[in-house]
Amino acid sequence: MSLAYAVPEDVARLLGDPPDQLSSGRRQEYRARLERASQKWDRTTGRPMRTIRVGSQARTETWEYHDVREARGGPPVTIDINYGSILPIDRDAGDRVEIRKGRDSWDDVTDEEGDTWTLNYRSGELKAYRFLISRAFFEAPHERFLRLTYRHGGLGGDRNLGAETALTSSVTDTETTLPVGEAAAFPRAPFTVLLGDGVDSPEYATVTAVNSDADELTVERGQESTSPVAWDADTTVQYSPADVREAVASKATEQLIMNDDADLSVPDNGNLSSRAERAERLRDEWEETCGKYAGVRTL
Repeated sequence: MSLAYAVPEDVARLLGDPPDQLSSGRRQEYRARLERASQKWDRTTGRPMRTIRVGSQARTETWEYHDVREARGGPPVTIDINYGSILPIDRDAGDRVEIRKGRDSWDDVTDEEGDTWTLNYRSGELKAYRFLISRAFFEAPHERFLRLTYRHGGLGGDRNLGAETALTSSVTDTETTLPVGEAAAFPRAPFTVLLGDGVDSPEYATVTAVNSDADELTVERGQESTSPVAWDADTTVQYSPADVREAVASKATEQLIMNDDADLSVPDNGNLSSRAERAERLRDEWEETCGKYAGVRTL
């Protein structure tokens, strides 16, 4: 499964169940609901807080393509990549930028940033300084001249943007300093990060200080009904705003409450704790938060 914005303990808390007594079956069910709610967040708001890849690395037909009609100006020509908050293009991470050099051939220019192309990572505006002007612009205006696969979401640098990095070395379950790949991606403390993939033994940690020079986070371990865990190097460290995590957990919980087959102690007895009314409150929280981040009211 992909990295969700919340963990099963969040759902258990909203349902009023003891988070430390989750069975493996409940954990799996809650995790699946959270992933669906996370996907819905990404689609509804267009503001993913986690890293999402555009295009399969091994299948160029799935990459994002741009044709001449989309280009503005020139040279250089400017095109708008489909998404903003793009992570820095990194060959080692599987990112690629290619420009057509013939009818059926492409030139890999991934490592030519600053010379052949430049990219505004926040807005997704890309400028290409080399292209087939004689053929594409005058003879074949529908020609696809640029293609790329990249990652977006989780760029960080702002309290309202998700951030994602990884541990650079292993840590025990008692260490309070986390070595990370890029501490500067995180906002000013305090805030909460999720360690791990949220599947088996997720851990929330409260960050009390960010050392960007040393790429370290000072933390309080095992927060929000989770327990400290020993983690290996390359473990994901993810930040998303607290209200986003709460909204995704609310959406997953709402779906569970309204599922007639769910074995949940949520009576539909006509009073204020009825299933329908609880679900409505959770739905309102979801819609309010989506509207805040998307800039429009969701339906």
